[in-house]
Amino acid sequence: MPSPAKTLLWLIGCLVWFTGAGGAFAAARTPAVKARILPSGSFLRQYDPITVTFSKPLGAGRQALETKGAEFLKIVPAQPGRYRWLNGSTLEFRPSSPWPALARFAVSSNRAKPAVSRVYRTLLLGPQSMTPAVGSKDQAGVRRLLLKLSQDVTATTMEQALSIRLHPVGNPSRRRTLKRSQWLLKRARRVSSQAWYVYFARSLPAAHRVFVRLNLALRGKDIPRWEGSFTTRLPFQLLTVRCKNSRTHIAWSKAYYPQTQALDCGGGNARPTLHFSQILGNNPASLLRSLVRISPSVKGLTPHVSRKTVTYRGQFKRNVLYRLDIIAGRLPLKDNTGQFFIDDTTGEPVFGTFGSGLSFKKG
Repeated sequence: MPSPAKTLLWLIGCLVWFTGAGGAFAAARTPAVKARILPSGSFLRQYDPITVTFSKPLGAGRQALETKGAEFLKIVPAQPGRYRWLNGSTLEFRPSSPWPALARFAVSSNRAKPAVSRVYRTLLLGPQSMTPAVGSKDQAGVRRLLLKLSQDVTATTMEQALSIRLHPVGNPSRRRTLKRSQWLLKRARRVSSQAWYVYFARSLPAAHRVFVRLNLALRGKDIPRWEGSFTTRLPFQLLTVRCKNSRTHIAWSKAYYPQTQALDCGGGNARPTLHFSQILGNNPASLLRSLVRISPSVKGLTPHVSRKTVTYRGQFKRNVLYRLDIIAGRLPLKDNTGQFFIDDTTGEPVFGTFGSGLSFKKG
């Protein structure tokens, strides 16, 4: 018969075994705590809160636990703000200052099994306005842009976000992006603490569509962007020669058009008309008269200006084929801004001539 001391030790061992086994079985039956972090997307706007919801209440004594919110929801890098339990299982972090634009934050919770985590990219708000205005045309001598933002950002953030592309009008395949050395950022404090000037080393070229783009988040999948564009002034050039319903588009470099391509002026009062890209300036009639040479000669030939057109009237004869030569390069012809007549293909004054026939039928 075992001694009383051995019996007592045996009973204590059994009690310890049953207690431990019972605890293990209870732990096995207890479901793991799961968690979900919101918002579910990849981006944070200025004051967006972040919440974590656990599958069972963890926020007993919530007010005391709010000071230890980072133990339940960790944010890296740290952001000023306040933790608050919305209920026993949902903890919210609400920033006290805006999330900095174009930043990345890692958010995690180790109280869940398995741990949950999410990475957010913060958004830059698009500009309130741009000068020159978005969609504007015929902008001359552009040496700077003005961007009015909706939030305060650093110069480094603006440099990260901003890019400027130039697309030649009519030939977008030759587009190019301005190098960072070709523009300079400066705060427009007299306008607003959130406004920026973009200065260019030289005036933006004529006849270009200018695209101003801001990446509204750091690089990654599905980058949101803001883009605005305007068009610089077209060069002062001749676009077409027309007569009645017949017209010819100008191709410079000493272009010549044979008699088979003569403009049909019909039998009415139609007269040859030159159509320019810009409104003509106050050019003397003698200069406009010297712009063309018509043979055989036409008595009483006089130019009549109407904004972008010059119409030549005179005693044209029926059933006569006239030759029209345009010699503009040697003449100081100007538009209403003082811009001289320029050949857009070379950037030099036009010294070529344009030849075309004019055919007047019997009325």
